[in-house]
Amino acid sequence: MKKTISMLLVLALMFTLSATVFAATADITMKYDLSSNGSNDIVVQNGDVITVSYKLSASEECTVSVTQNEIYYDHNFFEFVADSNKPSDGFTDYTTTLQERLNGKRYVFFNTITTHTHGTTPAEIGTFQLKVIATSGETTVANVNAIAADLENVAYGASTQNLHVSIGSVQEQKFTATFSDGNGGVYKTLTVKAGESITLPDGPEKSGYTFTHWSIGGESTRYKAGNRYKPASDVTFTPNWTKVSTGGESTYVPTPTKKDDSLKFNTEDHFAFVNGYPDGTVKPTGDVTRAEVAAILYRVMDADCVKTYETTKCSFSDVVRGDWFNLYVATLENAGVIVDTRTNGKFRPNEAITRAELAAMLAQFADIKSAANSFNDVSARHWASDEIAVCAKMGWINGYPDGSFRPDATITRAEMMAMINRALGRTPKSADDLLSGMKTWRDNANVNAWYYLDVQEATNSHTYTKSGSHESWKKLR
Repeated sequence: MKKTISMLLVLALMFTLSATVFAATADITMKYDLSSNGSNDIVVQNGDVITVSYKLSASEECTVSVTQNEIYYDHNFFEFVADSNKPSDGFTDYTTTLQERLNGKRYVFFNTITTHTHGTTPAEIGTFQLKVIATSGETTVANVNAIAADLENVAYGASTQNLHVSIGSVQEQKFTATFSDGNGGVYKTLTVKAGESITLPDGPEKSGYTFTHWSIGGESTRYKAGNRYKPASDVTFTPNWTKVSTGGESTYVPTPTKKDDSLKFNTEDHFAFVNGYPDGTVKPTGDVTRAEVAAILYRVMDADCVKTYETTKCSFSDVVRGDWFNLYVATLENAGVIVDTRTNGKFRPNEAITRAELAAMLAQFADIKSAANSFNDVSARHWASDEIAVCAKMGWINGYPDGSFRPDATITRAEMMAMINRALGRTPKSADDLLSGMKTWRDNANVNAWYYLDVQEATNSHTYTKSGSHESWKKLR
C-alpha cells in the first residue's frame, strides 16, 4: 500500500496537534535515526568533531514532501560547526536553520523541500558536525517534535532513535620536541603533554655566526626563540644562523634574535591607526584582512622595536617585494609576531583575519607567557589556545555572554579596534571623554553602540590625560 504524506506543515499546526490526535489517526509510523559513524552510542574526547547523520524511514512505503524536525544538542557540551550541514545524494534542496531556545539549549531545524519516497530502509537526508567542548559527562543529541501529516493534515505518529554521547578516558599522550645542534647531534629535548605548548629555546652557539631561528623539515616558517609552539606529534627543530663577516659590501647583517622584553607597543602616542573610507564610513562591522592587521600592528609597534626588526625580507611565498604590505608582514615575521603555522609557506594576506589569529599576534607583545583558559569553545587542542588565554589574562580580549570566544570566526573591524585599543591602554570610558571637532563617521553615530568609543579612539589622533585606566582627551592633533 503506497500512501502520500505531506510534511509541509504550518508551524501553528506543529505546536497544536495533540498526542490524542496522533494516537487516534496514525497508521504510518515515521522513524528518525540520529547516529555518528554508524552508531547511536559513541565515546568522544574534548576537542573531537563528530559527524551526525540524520536518516528517515517509514513503516511502509510512502511519499513525503517536507520533513520538519527539531534536533537538540547541549551547547555546554557541543559547539555547532558553522556551515557543516551537508545534503546527502538526492536531497540537494535540504536546508538547515540553527536557532537558540530560551532555555539555553539550541536546536537544528531540518527541512526537505521536494517530494521523496521513503520505505522501510533508512534514507540519509543529510549530516552536520558538532565539536566537543565539554571535558566530562554525557549527553543526548535528540530529535524533538518530529511529526508528520497527510494532505488533509491528519497527523501520523513518529519515533526517534537518538544519539548518546559520553566523554571517555584516554591515556595521557606526550610529544617530544628535539632540537638539533646542526652537526648531527642533539642540542636539547623537551617533552610536553598533548595539547600543551613549549617555549622555544635559544639556539646553539656557532663561531662566526649568529643564531636566527629554528625550522622544521622543509618548512619555510621561521620559529623564533622565545615563541610558544604546540606540538601535534614528535617534532625535530633545526637551527639556522647568519654568517657574520666584515668585508666591505659583502657584510652580512645578522637577523636579531628576539629578547623577552624587546617586543613592545607604542602606548604613549595616541595617533589614529585606522582610516575611514572616502564615503564617510568606517565599516565597523566589516571584515579586516591579515595584511591590513599587519600594517596596523607595524604602526603601533614601539619605535625601537621597529628599528630592531624592520626588514623587507620575507619567507612567505605570497608576500614579495613591491607588495604594499611587504614591509609590514616581513617585519612582523622577523619579530616572531606571526605564529600561525598552518599556512604551508603562505601568509594569505587578502584573507579576513580570525579572532584567534589576531589574538595570537597580540600575545607575542604580552609580558606573560601562559595563562589558564576560560572560554568554553577553546580546547587545549586549539592551535592558539595559549595565546588566547594570555590575551584574556592581559585584559585585551573579551568573549561572548555564553562563555565562548569563537576563535575561528572572522573578526570585525570594530572588534579589531577594541582589542588593539586595550593592548595599547587606550581606554576612554564615555563620550564625555572625547572632544568636539573629532572625525566622525556616518556608520558610527550611535553613542550607545558597544564599539562607538573604540572606533573614535582608533580613528582620531589626540593628546590625553589618564587617571588609572581612565583616559580623557585633551587636544586633537
